[in-house]
Amino acid sequence: GCSAAQILLAALGRTVARTIGDGVLTVDVDAGESTADGVAVPCASEREVSAFELLAAIRRALAAGGAAQTPTDVYFAYGAATIAEDRHRLEVHTRLDAEPADTIVVDWWYDIRSFDAATVDELAEQFPLALIELTSEGGFGG
Repeated sequence: GCSAAQILLAALGRTVARTIGDGVLTVDVDAGESTADGVAVPCASEREVSAFELLAAIRRALAAGGAAQTPTDVYFAYGAATIAEDRHRLEVHTRLDAEPADTIVVDWWYDIRSFDAATVDELAEQFPLALIELTSEGGFGG
């Protein structure tokens, strides 16, 4: 019952947990039907929070809308190649591409003054692994 955008946003949370550490990431989300500023995205390992619990938390956070009073550092977009009005320290643009065969395309943009290239490379490497974990049958067991 989750949308592709919700699953990809949950994968971003899992990716940040794997690469940087556990916590909460405040994200401006532009995902068509789910657009909000300051959405609280949980960043937790699979040992701490099951895929089912993480996706439920993402759905609740998107339904509640954002609560950020100040600009956030992270922007997440799903769908057409959208450009944020104001640049963020980290932007993750995702979309489904028809060729080859329904491929998920993820474009990473980051402020080089805020992130080391190796950190963003690691985020990019961990993202597909987090996505596989979240969508695998075993990931919904908790």
